[in-house]
Amino acid sequence: EMCIRDRPSSLDILGMKIAFSGGFYFRLFPRWLIWRGIKNYWKHSETPILYLHPKDLDPNTPPLPLGWIKNFAHRGFCQKAMQKFDYFLNKCEFISIENWRESHSE
Repeated sequence: EMCIRDRPSSLDILGMKIAFSGGFYFRLFPRWLIWRGIKNYWKHSETPILYLHPKDLDPNTPPLPLGWIKNFAHRGFCQKAMQKFDYFLNKCEFISIENWRESHSE
């Protein structure tokens, strides 16, 4: 039975598995690195998972009382995230997890 992995889509970088396609990592990494990760999944006939919360795309997300490091992880690099997301919306076909599960059930 096929199932969704128990970890986010990741790339091997210097021997470490690094998530590339959601939240802070999507905001942090450049488009070319995310695109490389997506193509690597396709090359192995796998489906990468892009996971975002609306606040990941909103540069006006208010800070939380978490301290500066956690707030940076929560809000950092939001300024260009929507442009990056639009790029991938135009380059890739997206489906919901529910639709993916239905298409892979036996």
